Parts: sequence; structure tokens; C-alpha cells
Amino acid sequence: MKMHQITYFLAICHEKSFTRAAQRCGVKQPSITVAIKALEKEIGGPLFERGNTIARLTDLGSLVRLDFVRIDRAAANIKRKSAKFIASHLSARKPKDKEASLRTIAMSVAAMAIVMMGLALPPARFTVSTRPVLARASGGIRTMAGGAEASSPLQPVAGISG
Repeated sequence: MKMHQITYFLAICHEKSFTRAAQRCGVKQPSITVAIKALEKEIGGPLFERGNTIARLTDLGSLVRLDFVRIDRAAANIKRKSAKFIASHLSARKPKDKEASLRTIAMSVAAMAIVMMGLALPPARFTVSTRPVLARASGGIRTMAGGAEASSPLQPVAGISG
């Protein structure tokens, strides 16, 4: 049983129409129908008598309606309490804690951007050697300190000397 099925069930009870319930919930009517059929299958019987223009609760639908109302209210209460709790804890934090949190978030975003940029760049191949080597750079051939050799379409040449 899913919360959206309960929400759709209660919307149909209120609107007495699958079409109007779909509009109320901001979904297409087939979504409501599929969700209610799945709920009926799980519960074991029809919840609504479907007419051309009206949907009426069956005896089974009437039996479970109050329980669905309670579940819906409990879920709304949980959301309200959680939002209040989170808001009070965020406002109780010291400014330094907030700054630290923002820095952490900013660094995570920056790291993700670097990774994403790296995925867009051509791959680079690096070889490390113990002897000095020559590498081509935009200014001609240069010896690299520490024997590092680099080659890629971008020609990264770190630690160049002479």
C-alpha cells in the first residue's frame, strides 16, 4: 500500500469522480485508475462502484475509509512535526556551524563540478621516470624536472624547468 494510493482514494471519496480526483491531485485520470485498481487488488475487493459520472464507495470502501483518513492525517502530522523540528534545529545552530555547513556543501559542489569537467575532457596519459626526458610544449621541446613525461591532446606539462 502506497501513500499516493491513499491520497487518490480520499480524493475520489471527496470528489465522487475519478476525473475530478485526478484534477485535484494534479495527475492524469489513468494514473488514478491504475493506483486504485492496485489498491483494490491488495485489499482484496472493489472499493468503488464506478458509474459513468459518479464513483460511490462499496461496503468495503466504506469500511476502510476511516482508516485511510487516519493514515493520511498521521502522515501530514509527521511532515509537520519533522519540518518544525528541522527548522528549530537549523535556527539554533551557531553562525560558525552554519558557515561550516555551507563551506562543506560548496566544496562538495565544486568537487562534483571538477569531476564532471574531467569527464568532458579527453583522457590524459602520464608516465613517471627517474631520468630527465624531453616533452613537447607550445614553446618547443623542454626538459622536465624529475623525469616526468606527459602526453595528451592538451599536453599538460607540470614541473617544467629550463
